[in-house]
Amino acid sequence: MSYKCEFCEKVFKQKYNLSKHQKNAKYCIEIQKVTKCLTCNRIFSSKYSLSRHLLTCQKVEQNEKCSDEYYFDIIQEKDRQLKRQRDEYEKRISELNQQVQNLQDKIENIAIQATKRPTTINNQQKINLVQNLKPITEQHLREQVENFGMEHFKNGIQGLAKYAIDYPLKDRVICTDDSRYQFKWRDGDNDDSVVCDRKMITLVKKLFMALRDKNAQLADVAVKEMRERYFQLTRQVEDNEEDIDLQHAKLIEIAEQITKYNSFRENVNRLAEGEEIDIYKKFIDIVCSHVSSNSKILVSE
Repeated sequence: MSYKCEFCEKVFKQKYNLSKHQKNAKYCIEIQKVTKCLTCNRIFSSKYSLSRHLLTCQKVEQNEKCSDEYYFDIIQEKDRQLKRQRDEYEKRISELNQQVQNLQDKIENIAIQATKRPTTINNQQKINLVQNLKPITEQHLREQVENFGMEHFKNGIQGLAKYAIDYPLKDRVICTDDSRYQFKWRDGDNDDSVVCDRKMITLVKKLFMALRDKNAQLADVAVKEMRERYFQLTRQVEDNEEDIDLQHAKLIEIAEQITKYNSFRENVNRLAEGEEIDIYKKFIDIVCSHVSSNSKILVSE
């Protein structure tokens, strides 16, 4: 003879085991919580049976407030369950992403340390290029910020890319696969291990995290300069009504430039937070074209 749990439908050979299961199994207890009438304490084998019961439960009819509280409790419990599931999924996804990154790093380190000659000359040359890269540390990125000037800021994404290529990333990063944006660099904060950084996600965040304060300072200076020009031109318009259309056009141009500078400041902050916004792809496109392993191999040949 077998005994079936009325809540989760699990089958047991002994009634004692069934009773123990219903009192201790967390998932079964969770089911019981949502199949029990909180007003008359009757327990049902399914949510459907419970919903049918609620239509005729005298205590529910007598006390609508209890019914409201019941549904509120049900909604709260369901919300808690969904939040727990979401947190578990997000945690698992994060763990899996980290495992993938760790495996990629291990594979790269094994390839570099292997004594067996690669099957092609190009592969060997790429490995040599990676081995010769200088390490990147967070301290190095912070120290290079002093080289980021107003000209870089005013040139927008082109200026950012030029700064990165000429200073913090010079001789320290390489793009080994242009089509997949596969970048490699040495992590000086982690025993100089090789980081396989697709789309340069990790390095971009570190780079702009170090740069965000200096960028904000330059934005303040540039915006202040444009505002002074705006107010100066406004006074000129008031004093001289000739060529007023031309003056208004200049005012609009200055206002647009102020908006552009403020927007650029915000975009750098978002890059520092790891957001893949529109200018992100433009940035890695420019960097990739300058640090591609293919171009370096052709130059060496």
